[in-house]
Amino acid sequence: MTDTVPAFGLGRLPRITFGPGVFTQVPAIVARHGTRVLLVTGGHSFNESPRRAELEAGLAEAGPGMDLDFLIEQALSHQKIIAHLECIKHGETA
Repeated sequence: MTDTVPAFGLGRLPRITFGPGVFTQVPAIVARHGTRVLLVTGGHSFNESPRRAELEAGLAEAGPGMDLDFLIEQALSHQKIIAHLECIKHGETA
């Protein structure tokens, strides 16, 4: 008797959009998925660049009530992201 692998399915991969001018499309893409945004970045380059203000303004225009939260870490781990999401879920400061 041969063991067989049971049937299984895989979810589709997240959409990846790349190229000149794509950054301006991010707010509209995000708004299609909901109103709560967790932007995870490493280091501080994005936070200190004009792109952060552009993203915040774009999200504000994309839909009222967009809730944007940043998690900025040099050494990011899956556990840190989960802990941060739990804090948000319970209305706590991370």
